[in-house]
Amino acid sequence: MAHYEWLLLVGSVWTHAKDISLHTRELAALLGTNGPLADLMTPQELAAHKALPDTLTVYRGCDKSAIWAPSWTTHELLAINFPFFPGYVADTRLLVTGTVKKAHILALKMIEVGATVSIPLVEIVSFSVKPTKLERLEDIGTIIERSPYDPALITPAYLSTCGWPN
Repeated sequence: MAHYEWLLLVGSVWTHAKDISLHTRELAALLGTNGPLADLMTPQELAAHKALPDTLTVYRGCDKSAIWAPSWTTHELLAINFPFFPGYVADTRLLVTGTVKKAHILALKMIEVGATVSIPLVEIVSFSVKPTKLERLEDIGTIIERSPYDPALITPAYLSTCGWPN
């Protein structure tokens, strides 16, 4: 398999891959730290990457063992939600805020979450994010407090219908 074919394959499954943080060192060695890697992205994603500012604020919701993994988002609320998703195991749920230079963003991946979400959600792939803030996420109440929507509408019952635990 040619390298570009491998990149196309990796790019096509990136947002669905599980436990990427377990392979951070190997992936960094294979992918490097300078971007963009055009073959990891669709034409739409590459165009969005080109439109990024020179420095970007990104967020990662994770366990303390996965702070340095390469998957980040530009959407704070998505990052806050992530360690509460069903199936995600975390001893300590964290929100990491960081900055990254566009030149160190390997790829921008569009996240498809269905027709009910009207805001664009993107995943930033980078091994070079500089963490600037670390917050502990105590419970589902953090999601409600930080939601851009009317908190009265986002009840624990509503969240459970979206797949979030109570």
